[in-house]
Amino acid sequence: MLSRLILKHFSWYNVTMPSIMEKPSETASNFTGDYSKQVVSRKRVADYGEVYTSEREVNAMLDLVKPETERIESRFLEPACGNGNFLIEVLRRKLAKITERYAQNRLEYERYAVSALCSLYGIDILDDNVIQCRNRLYAYFTNKYMDLFGLYQDENYPSTIKFILERNIILGDALTLRNH
Repeated sequence: MLSRLILKHFSWYNVTMPSIMEKPSETASNFTGDYSKQVVSRKRVADYGEVYTSEREVNAMLDLVKPETERIESRFLEPACGNGNFLIEVLRRKLAKITERYAQNRLEYERYAVSALCSLYGIDILDDNVIQCRNRLYAYFTNKYMDLFGLYQDENYPSTIKFILERNIILGDALTLRNH
């Protein structure tokens, strides 16, 4: 029900759901994979200044604003999101709080989980990072949901999650404010 309302509300975007997420690479689909590497290649560092933030640093920085990371409606923008190291941790913290409060009520959990996901925004200059970030967030969100409730009752719920990620994790340059 909730996902139908969200899709109906945003129907003017004229988006086809199957094309929202690219086919994930083996590493992109595994949110628990090894994302500890800070450098993918020397060329990417030289060309784009791409250096990933390690998990330890992500947690230390997010702990500085811990109450905000656990507040469901608190918004986060990552202007150089890479493969989503910051966003996945914020989502993990928000879903942990939602699970603590609403694990016994599927409808409330779905409502607040979508709200939490809607509060995350990311921009990256490299398309493979955008795809990886979306896929990691989707896989994490889906696994947490299925651990609690099993299969989705509403067949549109996964499409809603993909739609939100398509709108909130975008390809662009946060410095020049241009889309790529």
